[in-house]
Amino acid sequence: MSEKISVSLPRDLLKELENFMEKNKAGDRSKIVQLALRNFLDENKESDAFTYSVISVIYDFITAESEFTKVQHEYAELIMSNMHVHVSARECMEAIFVKGRKSEVMKLIGSINQIKGIKKVKPTFSYVEE
Repeated sequence: MSEKISVSLPRDLLKELENFMEKNKAGDRSKIVQLALRNFLDENKESDAFTYSVISVIYDFITAESEFTKVQHEYAELIMSNMHVHVSARECMEAIFVKGRKSEVMKLIGSINQIKGIKKVKPTFSYVEE
């Protein structure tokens, strides 16, 4: 069941949304707001719920590769799979697919963030309701 609410947006933000919707043949505003709100809540959930997550990492492979691989082996029980691509002559991007309690995933992210040569770490959390 849905409830109607009223939301105020700055005029320029609304215009940007309408341009996006027109250009991308996106559905209606309500659906876009629902998806954005769900993503926001998932990313900021403070519980220690079970999560399926993707951790996106950009790094300098010359500086970080050895330690990065070591950390992934230390957290092997969380990691389901990963995908590696070459971004440039020195930079790589890795998508690490994990499952587990959010607190454990956050420990993995913390360990990755401490590695010299890591340039960006971006997690995406998804919660499956049982």
